[in-house]
Amino acid sequence: MAQKPFNVDQSLAPHDQVLASYFAQLDLENNQARNAGTTPTTTAQIAHDGGLGHARGATRGSRSGDMAGRVLAGSSHEDSFNNGTSHIASVGQLVPIHTEPSIASTTTTRGQCRGFEVMRMVADKQQHIRRAPHEEAILRFARDLYDFSPNYQGDPLNMQNQSAQINNNENTALWLTGLPTNCTYKMLLEAIARCAPIGKVFSTVINAANPAANMPFAAAKVVFFNRVAAANCLRAIVQGRVVVGGRRPSARWNRIKSASQPDTSRSRVILIRGPSSLISRDALESWFSQCFRYQTEDILVHPRQAGVTTLEWRFGSYRAQATSAAQVLSRVKLGNTKLEWRWGLDPCA
Repeated sequence: MAQKPFNVDQSLAPHDQVLASYFAQLDLENNQARNAGTTPTTTAQIAHDGGLGHARGATRGSRSGDMAGRVLAGSSHEDSFNNGTSHIASVGQLVPIHTEPSIASTTTTRGQCRGFEVMRMVADKQQHIRRAPHEEAILRFARDLYDFSPNYQGDPLNMQNQSAQINNNENTALWLTGLPTNCTYKMLLEAIARCAPIGKVFSTVINAANPAANMPFAAAKVVFFNRVAAANCLRAIVQGRVVVGGRRPSARWNRIKSASQPDTSRSRVILIRGPSSLISRDALESWFSQCFRYQTEDILVHPRQAGVTTLEWRFGSYRAQATSAAQVLSRVKLGNTKLEWRWGLDPCA
């Protein structure tokens, strides 16, 4: 019986399209090999030979893409945490400390973050999870299929990373080049903030300089919450007002488009309040680093009041960073205490 060919034009999920295309190509090459009287190509051989394209990265098979997708899907709506005992706070509201355990809460001690699924993303980024050769091959094919750069280090199977189906004049993502070789998130975001009001930053990703690959300077993708903010930043860069580490970067609209986000109080900044014996930069950095991957622009300590400390945590991104911190703070206890928190104001706004 003739094998039914894969049809990648059907309405499939992105990862299914990649798999269908992958196996369709594999089936075609095997048929050609049989017709030529040679040994069919195996999946492992194609993966080893790099016969599927030009890619590098992680796949849904490694579950890191699924993990990020679930976290982002759970944090992309204003009411995500409003059903149950944990709540997302507005700018003017602090989440109350819970003294009794609840179904949605997980007790943790310092250095632990049990029950929080983003932990696997951290292990994946730290290369504690080994990927099979066919996973790497599928990723190479996925980068080509979704028009990602061969140097892209994210997960092309995660729909949050793929180009939004929007008009060019709705794009909120910028691509910055000519950044200092030692550019940090603090340097970049503070440079944008010095030109405020610009608008809230949704996400920031810095690509390190690589002179061996003819990339002598760092580059960055900066996504804003809306088009107006992105246009404000582009204008400031074109006018030469954004200076990062002594350099004036160039900017253009990013090829992988990003859509505007809902107009809410959410931002990449979170105010965290609790007993001074628990609240410190070192304690929270140790806690967060075991739960999710993040970058920090700055951490400000507000004046203490009667044994209570408030930290203003300025993450590098709202996406997957401040949102993950919000989930940890809402669902997980530090010691026996559920810390208070609320969204802060982005200094770039």
